[in-house]
Amino acid sequence: MLSAHRIYIYMLVAGVLATLVTLIYIGLSYYSLPLEERFFNEGHVALNSGETLAQNIAEVSMTWRIIRKLAFTLYYEGTFEKVNQFNRLYGQLNFRF
Repeated sequence: MLSAHRIYIYMLVAGVLATLVTLIYIGLSYYSLPLEERFFNEGHVALNSGETLAQNIAEVSMTWRIIRKLAFTLYYEGTFEKVNQFNRLYGQLNFRF
Protein backbone atom coordinates (compact mmCIF):
# COMPACT_ATOMS: atom_id res chain seq x y z
CA MET A 1 0.00 0.00 0.00
CA LEU A 2 1.28 3.42 -0.90
CA SER A 3 1.44 6.03 1.79
CA ALA A 4 0.76 9.68 1.16
CA HIS A 5 4.45 10.42 1.59
CA ARG A 6 5.47 7.94 -1.13
CA ILE A 7 2.85 9.31 -3.52
CA TYR A 8 4.19 12.81 -2.89
CA ILE A 9 7.78 11.69 -3.52
CA TYR A 10 6.81 9.84 -6.74
CA MET A 11 4.89 12.88 -8.02
CA LEU A 12 7.81 15.16 -7.14
CA VAL A 13 10.30 12.94 -8.97
CA ALA A 14 7.96 12.67 -11.99
CA GLY A 15 7.58 16.46 -12.12
CA VAL A 16 11.32 17.06 -11.89
CA LEU A 17 12.02 14.46 -14.60
CA ALA A 18 9.33 15.89 -16.90
CA THR A 19 10.75 19.39 -16.45
CA LEU A 20 14.28 18.17 -17.08
CA VAL A 21 13.31 16.27 -20.25
CA THR A 22 11.31 19.25 -21.54
CA LEU A 23 14.13 21.69 -20.91
CA ILE A 24 16.65 19.38 -22.56
CA TYR A 25 14.38 18.85 -25.57
CA ILE A 26 13.53 22.54 -26.04
CA GLY A 27 16.64 24.17 -24.68
CA LEU A 28 19.40 22.04 -26.13
CA SER A 29 19.30 23.71 -29.53
CA TYR A 30 18.84 27.12 -27.88
CA TYR A 31 21.80 26.89 -25.53
CA SER A 32 24.08 25.38 -28.16
CA LEU A 33 23.80 28.60 -30.21
CA PRO A 34 26.37 31.34 -29.78
CA LEU A 35 25.31 34.08 -27.38
CA GLU A 36 24.87 36.64 -30.17
CA GLU A 37 22.31 34.51 -32.00
CA ARG A 38 20.16 33.59 -28.99
CA PHE A 39 18.40 36.95 -28.80
CA PHE A 40 17.43 37.12 -32.46
CA ASN A 41 16.27 33.57 -33.17
CA GLU A 42 12.51 33.49 -33.74
CA GLY A 43 12.38 29.71 -33.27
CA HIS A 44 13.10 30.01 -29.57
CA VAL A 45 10.39 32.36 -28.37
CA ALA A 46 9.75 30.44 -25.13
CA LEU A 47 13.39 30.64 -24.03
CA ASN A 48 14.25 34.05 -25.47
CA SER A 49 15.01 36.59 -22.79
CA GLY A 50 16.01 39.36 -25.15
CA GLU A 51 12.89 41.40 -24.51
CA THR A 52 13.23 44.58 -22.54
CA LEU A 53 11.05 44.15 -19.49
CA ALA A 54 11.54 46.90 -16.99
CA GLN A 55 10.97 45.62 -13.49
CA ASN A 56 11.17 48.66 -11.31
CA ILE A 57 11.28 46.88 -7.97
CA ALA A 58 12.93 48.09 -4.79
CA GLU A 59 13.15 46.33 -1.46
CA VAL A 60 14.70 47.10 1.88
CA SER A 61 14.99 44.84 4.90
CA MET A 62 16.20 45.84 8.36
CA THR A 63 16.54 43.77 11.52
CA TRP A 64 17.05 45.38 14.90
CA ARG A 65 18.06 43.17 17.80
CA ILE A 66 16.56 44.98 20.76
CA ILE A 67 17.89 42.63 23.40
CA ARG A 68 19.59 39.24 23.14
CA LYS A 69 16.37 37.27 22.58
CA LEU A 70 14.12 39.95 21.09
CA ALA A 71 14.40 41.21 17.50
CA PHE A 72 12.26 43.42 15.28
CA THR A 73 12.34 43.05 11.49
CA LEU A 74 10.95 45.60 9.03
CA TYR A 75 10.66 44.79 5.33
CA TYR A 76 9.55 47.10 2.50
CA GLU A 77 8.94 46.20 -1.13
CA GLY A 78 7.77 48.59 -3.81
CA THR A 79 6.94 48.14 -7.48
CA PHE A 80 7.08 51.38 -9.41
CA GLU A 81 5.48 51.23 -12.84
CA LYS A 82 4.00 53.97 -14.98
CA VAL A 83 0.44 52.73 -14.53
CA ASN A 84 0.45 50.98 -11.16
CA GLN A 85 2.45 51.33 -7.99
CA PHE A 86 2.38 48.61 -5.37
CA ASN A 87 3.88 48.90 -1.91
CA ARG A 88 4.20 46.31 0.82
CA LEU A 89 5.36 46.92 4.37
CA TYR A 90 5.92 43.96 6.67
CA GLY A 91 6.94 44.00 10.32
CA GLN A 92 7.81 41.06 12.54
CA LEU A 93 8.65 40.80 16.21
CA ASN A 94 10.65 37.69 17.19
CA PHE A 95 11.19 36.43 20.69
CA ARG A 96 13.45 33.43 21.21
CA PHE A 97 13.09 31.18 24.21
